[in-house]
Amino acid sequence: MKKLYFIIGLCLTLCCFSCDQGDDIGDIFVSGRWTVVNYFNTTDWKHSSKAQPIYTSFEDVTTLKKLTISFEESGVFSGTLTNGGTITGTWEADGKNRTVFIDGKNIRTSGNLNGFDNEFVQILKDAAYYQGDSRNLLLAIEKRTYYVQLSHY
Repeated sequence: MKKLYFIIGLCLTLCCFSCDQGDDIGDIFVSGRWTVVNYFNTTDWKHSSKAQPIYTSFEDVTTLKKLTISFEESGVFSGTLTNGGTITGTWEADGKNRTVFIDGKNIRTSGNLNGFDNEFVQILKDAAYYQGDSRNLLLAIEKRTYYVQLSHY
């Protein structure tokens, strides 16, 4: 009988540890400086390989790589814009629901923003969902039809 209780207890313990507890937010977001790869339109958020990039010219993609962001465990972020200015604000994420919230009221920028900078600020304000890991991070709007891909270079 003791063996049966031991086996049941062991199985329950293993089940508790193997259940999906959600993403490790620190491991994903707080993994260094992120650089914008591109923006994408999609009809299938779960399969990013089907997404269409917004920018395709070498010059535009090179300019996008000037956009960076670093998330801190304290709930603040900072980054650089293509104009040489900076961006700061606050953020939070939920690893279980894979949601992200960047408080648009707290975003501060410096310098004169151009189209690339404005687009970056806007998608941060509109971000509602994320997917990724410590190498690639996608931030999507509420409908999950448009997202920005970030990577570590």
